[in-house]
Amino acid sequence: MLLGFAGCAMLAGAAAEPGWPGFRGPNGSGVTESTLPEALDLDSHLLWKREIDKGYSSPVVVGDMVILTTHADGKSFTLALSRATGEPMWRVEAPTPLPAKRGTPNSPVSSTPASDGERLYVLYEHFGLVCYDLSGRELWKREMAPFNVPHGMSSSPVLACGLVIVQCDQDTDSHVAALDALTGEPRWRAERPGFAHSYATPAIARPKDGPEQVIVAGSFETVSYDVKTGEKLWWVNGMAWQTKTVPVMDENHSHVFIHAAFGAPNEFGAPKLSGTWEESLAARDRNADGKLVVDEFEFPALKELWFLYDLDNDTFMDGSEWAMALKRQTATGGVFAIRLGGEGDVSDSHVEWTYTNRRGMPDMPSPLLYDGVLYLIKDGGLLTALNPQNGEVLKQDRTGATDAYAASPVAAGGRLVLAGRGGSVKLLRAGRDWELLSEVEVEGDIWSTPAIADGCLFVRTQQALYCFR
Repeated sequence: MLLGFAGCAMLAGAAAEPGWPGFRGPNGSGVTESTLPEALDLDSHLLWKREIDKGYSSPVVVGDMVILTTHADGKSFTLALSRATGEPMWRVEAPTPLPAKRGTPNSPVSSTPASDGERLYVLYEHFGLVCYDLSGRELWKREMAPFNVPHGMSSSPVLACGLVIVQCDQDTDSHVAALDALTGEPRWRAERPGFAHSYATPAIARPKDGPEQVIVAGSFETVSYDVKTGEKLWWVNGMAWQTKTVPVMDENHSHVFIHAAFGAPNEFGAPKLSGTWEESLAARDRNADGKLVVDEFEFPALKELWFLYDLDNDTFMDGSEWAMALKRQTATGGVFAIRLGGEGDVSDSHVEWTYTNRRGMPDMPSPLLYDGVLYLIKDGGLLTALNPQNGEVLKQDRTGATDAYAASPVAAGGRLVLAGRGGSVKLLRAGRDWELLSEVEVEGDIWSTPAIADGCLFVRTQQALYCFR
């Protein structure tokens, strides 16, 4: 079995080739050495289509299987389909049913599985981690829920050095957990005080000098931890208060690119707060209990957004939550190019450039670094190509009809794929002067990032999984 990456590999027998082994493929890059179809259409390039249950997790490709998670009738499942035909091969149910009332708009199966070619690691929002073999037989499980994340747990597990690593950024008890990939036993845990919820997934850095690292983008800060020990190695401040990204490494693992941008809460209808905690208490604390409840504020709009202020769900706001609310109002972030190799706070010494133009800034999609160009796709179909050396805009234009974007771009064989939430899938020629080549409309909303393996493109909608070739 092969666990992790070069430098931490453990070989113990044959394993299936993990062609697209996790969220956004190899190391979350969105890039593979495979190819893509010459065109996208439902007549000559659709190999198969399989109706499936709903879910936001992205497909992974391992050996002859395409694997994804679904939910139906109050239960969550892991489903394996034949890569060649789309026929179901097996389906297993999560250890616990879904809560009767979940109360979040996100899907209960948003985390994407990860595979080392012999085992499959699935993070269920309502339970925790489960490890299966490639026949769907449970090998171990580790309860980690509940997660205090307003829209539900969305981070996906990553594998390195014989470990399964999970970013558990939440409004209380934020941490990164590393478990033994063979047994599920905890190996290390890095506490993250001061971090609130996020929807990001880590990536692994293997710099020429220094230890193998797990790069974690969270609220206000990106942090690097030693993969083997969990020791905090370096960090960069200036990120947005909420992140949804996967860090993107360059080919030599000398730089990492972080998209950590999100509007301040007052841009979404929340009031803009000001003053010290003591001043706020003096003005609003009618019952003099040293805390604030939503009815003590003069802002009616605050009721719908109270979860952003009452982080521990005890119905009150305290001084630490007030401080977090003030900090969120100015932490809108951007795209950061960070040179690896530093120690401690490298915010001033190792950030080589930042891109903060809101016009080209995505919400959910992560950047794509491919053949010397860094791509950003924004709601509305605005595609921005940046020079990764200096952040200069090479091209910024719309890709056709407007659409919202939850899926991240992916690339192979000199081409890019963009999957719009409304069901529009675009094939583009990659490059500084990118060009739209082909487009197809599929049935159902797309919240999942497509997968690429062996010349095939796998696109998940809320109704079906499509395989184009």
